[in-house]
Amino acid sequence: MRDTLTFRIVRTLRVAGLMEPISHFSDAMVAGTTLYVSGVVATDERGDIVGGGDVVEQTRQIFRNLRRILEPARPTSPSSRSSCATSRSVL
Repeated sequence: MRDTLTFRIVRTLRVAGLMEPISHFSDAMVAGTTLYVSGVVATDERGDIVGGGDVVEQTRQIFRNLRRILEPARPTSPSSRSSCATSRSVL
């Protein structure tokens, strides 16, 4: 048996219209055919909170920000599209 190493190409995404991530973070990462997104919050491109104390408007802003991330990362062929798993926290 022969040992082999497999290197995966990991690509980070910075998306126009979202606030600048802190430190070494990015808006999303692509590893192989999987897109990883975390920490999406209800802020505009300047980092200002959208919606104040309105949880409905904040949720809408989060989904607008997710759309900004997903658009450039969307697979080009229907065969490469797959399911999505999400978890949400409301604090």
